Amino acid sequence: MAYGVLIVIVAFYSSCSSENKKEEVSPKVTIEKTVADYLKNQMKNPDSFKIESIEIRKDTLPPYLTDEMLSIAEDFNEAVDEVDRYKDRSYLWAEEKLEASINFRTQTEILKSAYSVAMESGESVVEYVAYVKYSGTNAMGGTVSNRAIVIVDIDSPNNVLGSFSVDEDFIMQIYAIKLVGTDFKFELKQNRYGKYETDGLPYIEQFIFGGAI
Repeated sequence: MAYGVLIVIVAFYSSCSSENKKEEVSPKVTIEKTVADYLKNQMKNPDSFKIESIEIRKDTLPPYLTDEMLSIAEDFNEAVDEVDRYKDRSYLWAEEKLEASINFRTQTEILKSAYSVAMESGESVVEYVAYVKYSGTNAMGGTVSNRAIVIVDIDSPNNVLGSFSVDEDFIMQIYAIKLVGTDFKFELKQNRYGKYETDGLPYIEQFIFGGAI
């Protein structure tokens, strides 16, 4: 009789352990499907969608990662391009050079101030973050590789809160935010083979700067 009771107890705890394991795995499985469906629905050729790799983490999102900050960073980058456009031109473009220089200084101060406010007043928001590398075909039938950051509600794994396509424009916006926000102290070093060294950066920034800029 005691042996029979022991078997029941062992079976009970094994069942509980299995259920706990299912509970641990389930959110990530749900999130992966949520993310895949979300990205797939945004493609012109959804049937070609394929996830190459996906990393799902509970991550603290940087306070500077907002549409408003990205928009300000884009204005700054456009100001940089404008300065670069006129820098080697003759005195005949003096007025344009001056306007470009003034605009550059203005956009620098705007971005620096916005970064400071975001970092000082921004809350530490923790959500599920999916770091995705995926591929699909374009209108010409060629295979195109993409990267994306998809933010999923930590309390509702079926709910996508937002996403960012990690393309060249996005990378340059984040780089501008980090560069100006740190008073031009932020630096991405390259090794002898041209790879950017991202050790020491938060994972989200490692993913963003993992490609060349």
